Amino acid sequence: MSVKKEIEPKEEFQQINSELEGLSDPNPYLNNYSGKQFPGRQIVNKNYQSLNPSGGIISDKTLLMVNNQKICNISHSEATACSNNVCDKELNVKSHFEKKLYRCEECGKQLVSRSNFKIHLRIHAGEKPYSCIVCGKKFVSKSHLNSHTMSHTEEKPYSCLVCGKGFIKNSLLQEHERIHTGEKPYSCVVCGKKYGRRSYLKTHQRTHTGEKPYSCLVCGKKFGRTSHLRTHQRIHTGEKPYSCLECGKKFLCNNNLKTHKMIHTGEKPFSCLVCHKEFSRNYHLKVHQKIHSEEKPYTCVVCDKRFRSKSHLNIHEKIHTLVVTLEHMK
Repeated sequence: MSVKKEIEPKEEFQQINSELEGLSDPNPYLNNYSGKQFPGRQIVNKNYQSLNPSGGIISDKTLLMVNNQKICNISHSEATACSNNVCDKELNVKSHFEKKLYRCEECGKQLVSRSNFKIHLRIHAGEKPYSCIVCGKKFVSKSHLNSHTMSHTEEKPYSCLVCGKGFIKNSLLQEHERIHTGEKPYSCVVCGKKYGRRSYLKTHQRTHTGEKPYSCLVCGKKFGRTSHLRTHQRIHTGEKPYSCLECGKKFLCNNNLKTHKMIHTGEKPFSCLVCHKEFSRNYHLKVHQKIHSEEKPYTCVVCDKRFRSKSHLNIHEKIHTLVVTLEHMK
């Protein structure tokens, strides 16, 4: 008497997967298994209609439930219509097909979940309900606060495999890794310049649009970058946080300190391509290059004499001021 061997659920599930390959229409085959439970999986044979990002209708999908997530295989013909250019890849149906339900009336951004939508609205409202107990800094979401808290604990769970540098967020690690790979996935549609971070691209795009969203509360001057605004604000406060270790001179920003240090080191990294004269500042090189081009963009409003640099014009204008003063003294 022969005993029929019972197939383990895991093996049966693998068998179904292998037998599906090569079938032009898997629906009749799967009808026999519809609703059947496997460890962490369930086969559901039903029609699933959804509007994909390009506007085409995806229908008659056999869905596979894996760990309570809907997974579907998309055919070549459907993949061509899909804006994500997927082909026979397993996808999370919700993230791939589902319409974004919540649209921000302020900026037009669309979000899938209500919780993310609420967090997004706080950006426009300026609401930051989560505060750091160490430094008092506030955040729009709990996750942002948690990431920030690591800066106090020095906990950096994400490490670069190339140089060993640690990061508090995986997203920051991924951005850093592009330094090693040279990958620059974000391109400017105007000039084609590429960047490793989306934030760098957004800042760059303001050079084309002329947008300056950051304003000084004291004098109203506007800036395209927050770093430029912070440096400017030190003019009003008198703060000079960067000091030269050699002579003690203080500066508003680190770039000015770096340029100053070249006086002590004698370093002159900027060289003229025509006469090879070297300069410690790029600005001085640009002024010098006008000697070779004979360009004189600065004009005296009194006598129309032209000069290569603004400083030379300023010196010249003092002559007219002195003449006027002497005439009044007569």
